[in-house]
Amino acid sequence: MTLGRGVAGMTALGLAAMSCELPAVVGRQCATQACAAVAARPDASDCDRAACLRADDCVAQRQPITPAGLDMYMLIDASASLLFSWGDTQEGLAQFLYDAASSGVGVGLQFFGESCDPARYAQPLVPIAALPQNAQPLLAAFPIAPTQETPTRPALQGALDHARRWQRAHPTRVVIVTLVTDGFPEECDSTAENVSEVASKGLAGSPPIRTYVVGIDAVGDILNVVSGISAAAGPAPLTVPPQSAADLARAFAIVRDDAASCRYVLPSGLHQVAPWISQLRQTALDGTTTSVVVVPDAEHCDPDQGGVYVDATLPSQLLSCAASCPLLRAARELELLTECPD
Repeated sequence: MTLGRGVAGMTALGLAAMSCELPAVVGRQCATQACAAVAARPDASDCDRAACLRADDCVAQRQPITPAGLDMYMLIDASASLLFSWGDTQEGLAQFLYDAASSGVGVGLQFFGESCDPARYAQPLVPIAALPQNAQPLLAAFPIAPTQETPTRPALQGALDHARRWQRAHPTRVVIVTLVTDGFPEECDSTAENVSEVASKGLAGSPPIRTYVVGIDAVGDILNVVSGISAAAGPAPLTVPPQSAADLARAFAIVRDDAASCRYVLPSGLHQVAPWISQLRQTALDGTTTSVVVVPDAEHCDPDQGGVYVDATLPSQLLSCAASCPLLRAARELELLTECPD
């Protein structure tokens, strides 16, 4: 990346890990300090933490912007109504888990149906871990046959609780809940309305957790249920016919490809200089470059021009506005430009 005089590359707190020494700027006064020590001070200013170079001493530095990884906490209905689709459910999941495109995706698993306690579902039967290494434990965890009920409300609440804890512990990952069900919420005071409310609160929490719903044999009232949950949780629902492993595998792949789409990891500590990020530069396969404006948050996304923004609840991530997402997906290279402070 080549930047002109007056524009800094990514000089951020991440350099502190290498015990770097950079001129810390306060206005125009510049004094060499160990940036790691400066950043650790409780009274350090944003400018101190960023350890930016003076505008007239800026140098070009290349910092790759990479897509965020994905972790999925799968919550699978183990109610008796899934008996005749149980083998296909396992096979569809196996196809997804061993799909080469799923390599590196983290997947954890819990079944629901035997308890009304959300804490039961906040503890994974198989912890989240990367594929394909975790595929065998995930498949081995399946019970011989589904024999339980559908306490969807406490199950989803527990799954969201676990996903939120996992997200806080893994801020550079995208964490979602994937709910797989064919049943109408009934047990443990579950209703379509209060399950949707749980999903809505999950999306509104900090950090927000999206619930992707995959409905098996979703027709009639069941289709209305999964549509209502999805409407509250953000993503559109996916429905598949019973006894169709291939369709289920495709549904999981759609979730995988959508969930982390156009979400990127900021270089370590870059959120400290978020106020000075000026633009994202996209280089296409043919070498042409396009600049994407940085906006304060999702509410400032332009429906036509798009933009990118730092997620306030997950400051390690850079998110794309909807209009910019196709452009960024097609990029050969992405790089951020930051302006030096005055």
